[in-house]
Amino acid sequence: MTYSYDGDGRDLCTPERSERGRLVKSVVNGIVTYYVGAHYEKTVQGSQQNERKYYFAGANRIAMRENGTLTWLISDQLGSTSVTANASGNLLSSLRYTAFGEVRAASGTTSTDYRYTGQRNEAEIGLYYYVARFYDPYLNHWTQPDTIVPDPYNPLAYDRYSYSSNNPINYADPSGHCAISA
Repeated sequence: MTYSYDGDGRDLCTPERSERGRLVKSVVNGIVTYYVGAHYEKTVQGSQQNERKYYFAGANRIAMRENGTLTWLISDQLGSTSVTANASGNLLSSLRYTAFGEVRAASGTTSTDYRYTGQRNEAEIGLYYYVARFYDPYLNHWTQPDTIVPDPYNPLAYDRYSYSSNNPINYADPSGHCAISA
């Protein structure tokens, strides 16, 4: 288990992982979230509970049901949630990103935390969770070094903090370990 703290020593995010390294529970600012795979999560804050179920087409998250309400998640070529719509197809929100994942324009209320390249946005700490490590879209880098060098013949792979070989238009990194063509 690892802990994250702010400059004043306050606990920001306490994740718990399974034996395989998957996120199973996180505590962020007193909000406890339980994850059952990629398809279900339950958030508990005091006496309030919230359930979210996600639906996929292949590897793409296409819809979310939150406490019985269906929301469509429409993605761009990188898998980033760009538009959300209600069950009738009416626009709820729209998001536009910079190349490295900063939100550059937003309208409406986006109810999902899965945003840039379909990864979970931990808004309280300003980072995206990519299974193996956290990514900072403002610095355009990972917050931890990669534990592997995915391509020893590519000099860009030796920068263990660079995101998608510094080419986020053509590559994504869903595992946090290896850039793949988008």
